Amino acid sequence: MEPDPPGVELENDPEDNVCFACGPRNPAGLRMRFFDDGAWVRSRLVLDDRYSGGPGRVLDGIVFSAMDDTIWWAAWARWGELAWVEEVESVRFGSVRTGEAFLVQARPVENLGHAERWEAVVVQGTATVSRMQQRLRRRTDDEIRQQLASPALPRSIRAELEAALARRSAGALTRPI
Repeated sequence: MEPDPPGVELENDPEDNVCFACGPRNPAGLRMRFFDDGAWVRSRLVLDDRYSGGPGRVLDGIVFSAMDDTIWWAAWARWGELAWVEEVESVRFGSVRTGEAFLVQARPVENLGHAERWEAVVVQGTATVSRMQQRLRRRTDDEIRQQLASPALPRSIRAELEAALARRSAGALTRPI
């Protein structure tokens, strides 16, 4: 069994979260767990041939999902609220082998004023095998209110959005990069 990555495990809501990448209740999902060491948010995975895109190789779409979710969790850890993806700027895939542990890690790399650039990398063994960059921004108060109006919003996300609005109205800033 592989050791957990360094850092503090980020809390996940097992009752509501059916996300393919991180949902503990999704039986077909990756069930990613995330650890924050202050610089990177990381998740360690070992995927079998159910996630294969060819003999001994993880499907690129699965790798994309893992990198995307790790960036999302890293932004949540830094900002204390949900992020809005403005653009996937670049993705480079290498060969991620099935049956072997790999690390997905994400961090902010550049403040763009209205948004921030984030990167995720996949490391297997000692090699960086895949990389992604996304531009994220914080949601506006109106966007948060619009999402809160949805009756289908999971309790855990509803609570996070309500807390973000409360912090903002109290003048509390979210965490900078």
